[in-house]
Amino acid sequence: MSGREAVPIRSPESELAKRIADVVGEEPAAVFGRRCGINESLLRKYMGGTVPSLFRGAAIAEAANVSLEWLATGRGEKKRGAAAAQPAHAPVVLDDLARLQATVEAVEEGLRSINRKLPPAKYAELVAAAYTLMNPASPSTAGVVQFIRAAA
Repeated sequence: MSGREAVPIRSPESELAKRIADVVGEEPAAVFGRRCGINESLLRKYMGGTVPSLFRGAAIAEAANVSLEWLATGRGEKKRGAAAAQPAHAPVVLDDLARLQATVEAVEEGLRSINRKLPPAKYAELVAAAYTLMNPASPSTAGVVQFIRAAA
């Protein structure tokens, strides 16, 4: 022995497995698999290092909205098409004052019901998300309050 530490060699298969696991993320493998037409056990094999066929790799990339080139090689843009050009969080356009008021009231009611206060940045994020849930035709606080309670 020369006393040198063994350095693990990263294989392309293990890097591909990491990228597949990355796009599956926190979503249950069974749910992600259904979205791309691959059964859970096979998807788990891919996340463990088995290399998918081009057809199945393309299905995974499509379901995850990533480019096949990035999924296969780790090179190029991760997001594909128009999604690559858009920011991760598209801005919310607040175009209806009555809807915005109803949203703020719903957020306030929801936070009171779970006895929570949020810092301004998180509060603003919650209002923006809740605004997109609010029905523009008939703003009602019930759905937003229920959403906040469920998320708590």
